[in-house]
Amino acid sequence: DLDFYQPRGSNIANIRAFAFLDNNRNSIFDSDDSALDAVTVSGNHAWRELKTNKMGNIQLATTKREQKISIDDASLPDPYMTAIDEMVLVNTHKGGVNTVSLPVVTFNDIEGAVYRVKNNNSRGASDLKIRLINQDLELISETISEVDGFFFFTQIPPGQYQIQVDPDFLTLNELTILNLPKIIEAPSEGDSVRINDLLLVNQALSEFVETATSEQKELYFVQLGAFKKFRSIYEVIKHLPTDEFSLKIFRNHEKAMSHVAIGGFKTIDGAERAIKRIAHIQPLEHIFINRGERYYSSGWDIEFQLNDFSDYLDASHKKIKLANPKMRLCQLASYRSMTSIRQVLFDNQPNVDIVRRVVSGERFYTLLGVLQDKSANCATEFYGVTPELPIEIGVEKIVATLDEP
Repeated sequence: DLDFYQPRGSNIANIRAFAFLDNNRNSIFDSDDSALDAVTVSGNHAWRELKTNKMGNIQLATTKREQKISIDDASLPDPYMTAIDEMVLVNTHKGGVNTVSLPVVTFNDIEGAVYRVKNNNSRGASDLKIRLINQDLELISETISEVDGFFFFTQIPPGQYQIQVDPDFLTLNELTILNLPKIIEAPSEGDSVRINDLLLVNQALSEFVETATSEQKELYFVQLGAFKKFRSIYEVIKHLPTDEFSLKIFRNHEKAMSHVAIGGFKTIDGAERAIKRIAHIQPLEHIFINRGERYYSSGWDIEFQLNDFSDYLDASHKKIKLANPKMRLCQLASYRSMTSIRQVLFDNQPNVDIVRRVVSGERFYTLLGVLQDKSANCATEFYGVTPELPIEIGVEKIVATLDEP
């Protein structure tokens, strides 16, 4: 459907559009409002070079009897501005002139994270219903927390708001919320508003309890980076030789930031040697040493820690090398990085071992299960332990590929 644009002629209709910042959001240009310069619109390919003047005006020619007009949000002077109307439909007539207003308003994004805190450890609380309500207790927006506890509200008008976490969930699990802001101020000019982490704790606790020891505070850590979102951290730790270091992620709930560090080292020399070992890795160029007292203090807790599995490796390697060749093993999973392995797996599955192997020149960490019952099979005995399908593997094949710690 080609539109043969012609700038002059009796077949042409004209539209005079006016773009302005509507501060009181009434879609009418008032004394407190202001015209918007250099705004572009879409709806006709012939308009692509046209922009509003300093008075906010733009004249548009069209041959269409029903003409759609939309403001290009990317042309607005602030990323926290948007048109009130996503699209305006103008009924035109040949040789006539239509006048149309294109009001623009500011908006806010409000984001945060909710954590379940216990014994100075925390995890993002997922699938929680989070509501945003105004001062009249009216529901403005509702969302669900993501797997890392992150939640986000967008297109929120300026004003004062409150956060509400699913009260039924809190009652059922006997939890209370710390750090819940009394008022969230969404500014009139529009912005991204980040609130402090919301902490879910047992109702018996009325404040965040610090349980760190003086020994922990005297340790040295090498900080690799600080991140707003937990999901961004993988881009850093995937380059780290994690089998050589103890990795921890400390959460500063007051600043809503996750700090990735390796350690703790008992001496500063140990931390400096670690820096020399990893400083050549490109994402880890800007790293520095911190004392443990920074992380083991009020308002901080451990969001994640990669345990040192060297003891597991030593014990598993000895066990496999001494095993009866007829012993039946199940390969539960193989990983290139230790970051994929969780301590809870070993706590819940005492018959699971971990070995380090080299296969076709590649290093892997393989989880193995031992079949105790002759009639058992891998698929049923270890179903659901890892996302992968367990398969039977021979002892001799494992021993031949062991990479000694």
